[in-house]
Amino acid sequence: MRISFEGNKLTLDGKEIVFEARIRKVNEHERMFLVRLSDEDLDKDDPNAERNIVAVGFDGEIMWRIQRAPSAPTFKGKRAFNPYVGIDAHPARDDGFLEAVESTMSRICKC
Repeated sequence: MRISFEGNKLTLDGKEIVFEARIRKVNEHERMFLVRLSDEDLDKDDPNAERNIVAVGFDGEIMWRIQRAPSAPTFKGKRAFNPYVGIDAHPARDDGFLEAVESTMSRICKC
């Protein structure tokens, strides 16, 4: 399978997927690619802006988008912008867990 990305476009075997922000990193994990979008490009007022990790199947279809981190701090009653800054698929683990790193702390999610 050929994969490449430039700007906000991911290409899988000739199929192009366009995201709302630049792609920072792509990790291959079991049956999917994990795409981390640039938090600098996201509108901080958009409720989906913190959901900047997207799973794309090998067929090029979007499988899921990560949920917002529940642990974001608040300031004057308003939720702070808390995007994910990393993805770590632990190859030594065989239970399907991935670690998504928030800007404020680490979270572990089963994908």
